[in-house]
Amino acid sequence: MSFRQSMSQLRPAHTQKVDLQEKVQLFLTEASASTKFSTAMEDVIGACYMAASVPIKSQEAEMKKLQRKFSGSFKDTKRVHNNDIKKCLIFGNKIKGEIGVGGKYEKQASGAVTADWTEWSGGKKGKDTSKTDIVLGGVQCSVKNAAGAQLMSGGSEESKATAEAAAVAINGTKNPLPAKTLTALKASMDELERFTSDGYYASMENLRKLKEAGHDGTLISLLQKKQKEYEKEYKEWKKSGGLKKDEPKDLTKTEKKILLNKDKAKEYKTILKDENAEFMEKVDTIFLNNQNKVKELLEGAFNTKGDYKLAFVHEAATGKAKFGKTVVQYATHVLSWAPTNSLDTFKVSVDSIETRKSSIIKKYAGQVDLNVNWKSSSISKHRGYSLYQNVRLGISSAQKDAEKLEESYHNKIDEYQIQLNEGLITEFVLWDKIKDLTQKFVSKVREIWSGIVDYMRKVFDKIIEFVQEGIQAISNALGFELNVNDSLRNNSSLKL
Repeated sequence: MSFRQSMSQLRPAHTQKVDLQEKVQLFLTEASASTKFSTAMEDVIGACYMAASVPIKSQEAEMKKLQRKFSGSFKDTKRVHNNDIKKCLIFGNKIKGEIGVGGKYEKQASGAVTADWTEWSGGKKGKDTSKTDIVLGGVQCSVKNAAGAQLMSGGSEESKATAEAAAVAINGTKNPLPAKTLTALKASMDELERFTSDGYYASMENLRKLKEAGHDGTLISLLQKKQKEYEKEYKEWKKSGGLKKDEPKDLTKTEKKILLNKDKAKEYKTILKDENAEFMEKVDTIFLNNQNKVKELLEGAFNTKGDYKLAFVHEAATGKAKFGKTVVQYATHVLSWAPTNSLDTFKVSVDSIETRKSSIIKKYAGQVDLNVNWKSSSISKHRGYSLYQNVRLGISSAQKDAEKLEESYHNKIDEYQIQLNEGLITEFVLWDKIKDLTQKFVSKVREIWSGIVDYMRKVFDKIIEFVQEGIQAISNALGFELNVNDSLRNNSSLKL
């Protein structure tokens, strides 16, 4: 097989990349995106921990009992344990080892906010969601999926109070947050908007679809039109024997679900008129300016001298000022679980976050992903959606960053293949480009991914399938050894 033939097969490898993510990294991609899975994991963590806390001779019976008690959560996470008692106990003992003591598992409900928080938020009283998700053996834990987690998602009131709490926390230090900086930041947060839409499916995403399509009818009629167009295009594509890459794009799962439940929307139609139309006119103008202003000022505050960023992240993670440090809703530790395809091999760590100088808070501050955007939830009887601009602090993950690099890598290979096919570059030039591209890819992934060997195996398995004959040359040029016979599945087969 010539190098041109080998490279011509890298274009199908681009479409196969989706299979790679689905089959090899199925759990990672699903777990990071699935709120349902992550929520269920809290019960699984608690049950496995409690089972590992009883005498060894009773652990299997206790695990079975707890699996029945939390059957819903074990069902939602079944793909990683299949209710295997031994796997669950291995996982439970890891957690017990991190906690340092056996004990009971308790879930936490909402808690009363402090007087200071009420004042800082502009008079918001009552209870709010606990920062402590679970208590294990008396240790108050915020549970985070290491593949990507959210520290905070708050509207104007929550954001203002967090900004104030962080400023108060570093008052008296060498570099407190300047008063004028805090004032400007809080004033911008006051401008974050709230809105109630009109319609059974009147979420931000669906209103935007109506606007972008210039559709003056209902959302249902738009999706019905889209469905007909897809069916027509698909039939023509199928008849012509078209290439996979040219296959028409089907409706999304959400769009299909809407069409299956269109009768529910008869009473409260989703249409772009009146208040909905006025709202969407402002989304990309006035409201977008609000978002950009808050983000710019908050990032500016984060970049001032001193510990303001650490204090902000610390409050978002712990709720220390929000609930007070003497109540259970204040999280003293973070329990993070790093997903694999089997529960017994999950990595678990429990770290103290009682001060802003904690190593995990510093790590979060270094990885924090700040966004100011819209959040929505349906209102009573689905008559519309409650939409509000909020400040979100998320923790980016090496997994997601590596996947972005992989996407870029495949896109570049596509581009080079087209250039080769069109005669714009020679095979020799192509070889140099591929070598340079791969060296840069390896270098960048090294920077963000401590488990580079495992990740590179998955990425290059597909490439090896297409360039078997040239594999030794690639190995020599790129500076790592590839064992073709075992397709990189042994630890010794990839050396960087």
